[in-house]
Amino acid sequence: RSTKFDIQSVRLYVNGQVHEKVKFTFNTMCKSCVFGDGNAVGANGDIDVLDAIVRFEMSPEFNIWAGRMLTPADRIEMNGPYYALSWNQYTVPLLPSDQLGPAGLLGRDDGVTAWGTVGKFQYAAGIFDGLDGVSNKADNVLFSSRVAFNFLNMEGNPAYYTSSTYYGGAGDVLTLALSYQTQKDGTGTTASPGDFDAIIIDALLEKVLDDGAVLT
Repeated sequence: RSTKFDIQSVRLYVNGQVHEKVKFTFNTMCKSCVFGDGNAVGANGDIDVLDAIVRFEMSPEFNIWAGRMLTPADRIEMNGPYYALSWNQYTVPLLPSDQLGPAGLLGRDDGVTAWGTVGKFQYAAGIFDGLDGVSNKADNVLFSSRVAFNFLNMEGNPAYYTSSTYYGGAGDVLTLALSYQTQKDGTGTTASPGDFDAIIIDALLEKVLDDGAVLT
């Protein structure tokens, strides 16, 4: 009954298509309302671009996205704040696209990703700006990838995105995934650059019990 309310997170999602196989995505966020994403970007209430993607979707097996998007990575990166088991999961900035500097924002970066599904195998691989400047004076690109295999039921997510739970709606799920990122001179300082490499393994097990409860 209160006349006062607080908006903690605001995003506007826009999707459309200009052709059967040519589509687009444009998402925005409130810069002062991202604490639930684990990153406080600002407190001025400005609206900023979150995703801006041109999508060439030819078949389930092969698609290409270009623009500003999530870099292929581990499950916690691909979940997104509204599809995670816990709200404030983005607490450890492990990858370049987690940083609030030139590398990206909220897991996003500018680049191109190829992705698809073949049987129970899913893949996504792309080239991105990654760390720009600082130690990377030669403008070396970031290679980012993720491969996953669904041993039981297929996970039904858009593109190469993931979820951390389906609350039993997907039935029994067992998915094992491997993510790999690399960038020459992608870490360190201008005076002492170093190469960046990350290998991450993640797994999701979800079992629907006889009484309807779900073990995740």
